[in-house]
Amino acid sequence: MNHQLSGYQLFAAKAIHFMLSDPHFRENYRKVGYRNIFGDLIRQYPEINTNGDKTWTKIALYKKCHRFTERAAELLEAGNYKSWKDFKYEHITPVKVILEDLMVLGEDPAMDDVVKVLSQSEVIILTKEEALDGSAYQQYSLDAEMVFGAGLRSCGRMEERLEAIGATLASKYSSNSLICAQYIYS
Repeated sequence: MNHQLSGYQLFAAKAIHFMLSDPHFRENYRKVGYRNIFGDLIRQYPEINTNGDKTWTKIALYKKCHRFTERAAELLEAGNYKSWKDFKYEHITPVKVILEDLMVLGEDPAMDDVVKVLSQSEVIILTKEEALDGSAYQQYSLDAEMVFGAGLRSCGRMEERLEAIGATLASKYSSNSLICAQYIYS
């Protein structure tokens, strides 16, 4: 099955490909400004659908575009929420990891390789409690309450990060994604 990238995804992939091919950018990518632009392209890659909508601000789009943890799916199915703000979204592979993976591709990577790395930047929907980063032994402010951290690590890949908070992905939403396995460039 082939899927067309959203307009934003295609733009982001092309812009990142250009940046990776630019010697000045490669020399300066860790500096503020360069890093911010690059990071924003990566960050928003899995958040904007083919209609140009930010999917993480609309419950109806959550259900179509993102995978959920079991606990977040239970909250959604039970209707025990007031708005999208009762959930949290998380780039399941941190943006900084994607950035480094893209830099490893070298000076003139194939567009398919750029898109393949960007496909790891998927957004997963979590409960607020699951999304709370930080030590499980330290308290943090969450909705004006002090709660212990969930232990969600700020580095690592999807499996490691989900395991750190004892979460699994809900099978009902397993085929949801803005990220596609094969691509059509137009």
